[in-house]
Amino acid sequence: MADQYYGVFRELSRLVYGRDVKYVLLMHVGAFDARMLPELLNLYRAKGVQFISLPDAMSDTAYQDDPDVGDPTGGAFLELMMQKKKLKFPENSKPYKELEAMCQ
Repeated sequence: MADQYYGVFRELSRLVYGRDVKYVLLMHVGAFDARMLPELLNLYRAKGVQFISLPDAMSDTAYQDDPDVGDPTGGAFLELMMQKKKLKFPENSKPYKELEAMCQ
């Protein structure tokens, strides 16, 4: 799933801003996250991701935008910006059914 979301958010970034933004990785603290962290970091490193500080990421001009919209499911920044700009979401960019099936 992380691999799929990596591609989805890069696509959303290009649709909204025409480029990759400096991404922020938000993780929850828990046993599952701790168990999966090494695999997740290896995935990102294999894709050439370079880790930067939060202040460096937040220096991206994209984060000066305010989506000023709400979403009942929460919504990540790029998802909210897609809604604000009334852009069409790419196919399967919200794989809620797949996630739900994995959690059962």
